[in-house]
Amino acid sequence: MRARSDQLTREQLLSSETAITSPGRDEARLRACLLYSNSYHTGMSSLAVHTLYSLLNGLDELSCQRAFLPSTEETERLNRHRQRLSSLETDTPLDDFDLLAVTTSFELDWLNLPLCLDLGGIPPRRSERTDAHPFLLGGGPCFTANPLPVLNLFDAIYIGEVEPRLPDLQALTQLPRDQWAEYLSTRPGFFVPGMTRSPVQRQYATMLDKIITATAILTPHTEFANSYLIEMSRGCRQGCSFCLAGQIYRPMRNRPMEALLGPIQSALAHTRRIGLVSASVSDYPRLDQLCHALMQMDPMPLVSVSSMRADGDNRALFELLAASGQQSVTFAPETGTETLRQSVCKRLSDEALFQGITDASDAGLTSVKLYFLVGLPGETEHDRAAIVSLVEHLTRDFPGCSFTISINPFVPKPHTALQAAEVPDYRTMRQLLATVSTALRRLPRVQVRAGSARWAAVQTAISRGDEHLASALVAASTKQVDFSQLRRLFAEAGSNLDQIGIPPIRDGQYPWDIIAMPTAPASKAGL
Repeated sequence: MRARSDQLTREQLLSSETAITSPGRDEARLRACLLYSNSYHTGMSSLAVHTLYSLLNGLDELSCQRAFLPSTEETERLNRHRQRLSSLETDTPLDDFDLLAVTTSFELDWLNLPLCLDLGGIPPRRSERTDAHPFLLGGGPCFTANPLPVLNLFDAIYIGEVEPRLPDLQALTQLPRDQWAEYLSTRPGFFVPGMTRSPVQRQYATMLDKIITATAILTPHTEFANSYLIEMSRGCRQGCSFCLAGQIYRPMRNRPMEALLGPIQSALAHTRRIGLVSASVSDYPRLDQLCHALMQMDPMPLVSVSSMRADGDNRALFELLAASGQQSVTFAPETGTETLRQSVCKRLSDEALFQGITDASDAGLTSVKLYFLVGLPGETEHDRAAIVSLVEHLTRDFPGCSFTISINPFVPKPHTALQAAEVPDYRTMRQLLATVSTALRRLPRVQVRAGSARWAAVQTAISRGDEHLASALVAASTKQVDFSQLRRLFAEAGSNLDQIGIPPIRDGQYPWDIIAMPTAPASKAGL
């Protein structure tokens, strides 16, 4: 039985890694550390961590190491021995670095961030730090969507995709530390508190042809053990009303097939496990040719995919997955009725869903995972009951398939058409989830995984919050409070978790209006 990553020592983790790209330098003019405020397992499962690690270490005169949220036991040990949280590569305390680059993909990870800083010897609040401390730079999907809840923690925040602005980070190696904030305040995409005028325009790479976004380090201690993940496309053309990724990764861009095959062929020297990453692999324009080319490789890669559309032409992809030894396929119908699905711009008919599962099962992919949301605007009891009816119909029509049903609370996101949507309080949401889950568990060959109503409420409060939440985040993180205490701290900061129905509006603006997206939602109300 493989040990969990949080039970392994730093030396054990490093010895289990295989570098795909060149590791960072031991010495450089600017010493940076990439901090992911969750576990090693979660962080190293994120393609963003690998990408940033490779890009930063590719800059002249800059070296980058990694740090992650320590386990509860490790946190207790650090406090007991009065030691500081350190980097994975060289065991260097966080406060000894020049630059601390923080990336997060989920708002709940912000609850871990102040603790990581505090353990690393760095005061969480910007007002408590001096130029003797590392410069804190934040970036990633959560920051791009709405950085206000953690704005008071950072010296600068980057909005968008990092590739276009790498020269600006390179320029920091030639400047003294006390000039970094002023310099970045003049550069596109950087939000420097007290210096930058809003709104800040989201940055994005216009072309992906020469950019490789792929695994930098193989390790068995991730969700995708020893797999080489590579991004096929960026963006999504589907336009679902609830989807943040569809907004912050616009426009849709595809990598040339040749730009995928070369890195994959090189990676096969280290592993046969290849993961194709995209908002929808089905939308790749040369999917059939890519699948054929992968099946012709020697050795043939064992391919998995991140996401696909049930209504796409996936037959060649299913053949590749089956030949790779895969048995599962994942679709996201989101709702039980076509009417509610269409109301959130999810253009998937029940007929297309059934045909997609038919094609998958015919190829030998008989383990089906389906994602549903509960609490969407306009949802009725009939819509929730229809989730159960739809899955029951599937179990009858596909007796050779097993089903894993993921039921999650709807969390409204900034910059989406449903950014201002009202959501049920977490007690009501918990009952809605329980009703659907209980009914689903009575069905044959069905496993059910339900999300947490409590933590969805916290996520909603953070994603739609403002700068007043910073004090609650710092206190909750550094004191490691339970949900009851967290609820009190949020209420004191003006965010009542019992009543998270609508986001705050100040002078006709939402907190996230300080960020300018290439294409705004259709309306403020979004409903």
